[in-house]
Amino acid sequence: MTQKKCYAQRLNLQKNYDVMVHEHLAESKSEYDFTIEQFGCSPVEWFRRNNLLGDRFYYAHCIHLDEQDIKVLAETGTGVVSCPISNMYLSSGSCQVRNMMDAGVERIGLGVDGAASSNSSNMMEEMRVAYLLNRLTHEENACTSEDILYMATSGGAKTLGRNDIGTLVPGKAADLTLLDWTSLSYAGGRNDPADCIVLSGDARMVDTVIVNGEIVVEKGRLLRIDEWQKSAYADEINHELLQRASKHFPSLQEEIISSVQESTGGAL
Repeated sequence: MTQKKCYAQRLNLQKNYDVMVHEHLAESKSEYDFTIEQFGCSPVEWFRRNNLLGDRFYYAHCIHLDEQDIKVLAETGTGVVSCPISNMYLSSGSCQVRNMMDAGVERIGLGVDGAASSNSSNMMEEMRVAYLLNRLTHEENACTSEDILYMATSGGAKTLGRNDIGTLVPGKAADLTLLDWTSLSYAGGRNDPADCIVLSGDARMVDTVIVNGEIVVEKGRLLRIDEWQKSAYADEINHELLQRASKHFPSLQEEIISSVQESTGGAL
């Protein structure tokens, strides 16, 4: 199936079933160069020409954009999801968050792009890195702590097409994350909650999480699952995958054997 036919199918799904469509867009320089060479336009323009922009679409990354691309995203109401840790890990670049907001892109949120692209799925860490990466790469056009909190809350909700979450107002889902402000990590900075959360925030400081009125995390522990069981299962699968890969990499096989010996007191 060609790329164009694939996108056409997704467009039909969106129209026929009224669902949101998500993809990646303008993530790498090579993608941008390829689109310019093959179609004579930027990735954003190619999506526009093929009716793949609008309030039912949202795209991860959106890094390699010019002013016209950003204007098009704003005018079409297309959503953007910035994934800063993944972008750093893959050397992709940095999302122009502040420029997008200034241009009128309201549907803009934060994502982790999965554990395989960030080595974690830690939204607290993602907020901090989003702020720091923007400061590093965009200087005077960098986003603020308040911008990051917007992306992590109401901006993210808008991106997903949700009007029942994202803000604490009557009639919306009671979604709350409570942080332990007595932690030593916050000492000296409690006067500015936004900066504290974004610059000093850590998932280990999360005490309670309430989703639609139900407590799902209490004292930092998940209540709906057996954490130890899930952790052991993940380690088991990881070990199995490494064993398979080690057949092609002798050095990896040696490391695995050494690791097992250490953990079992010398027994295999």
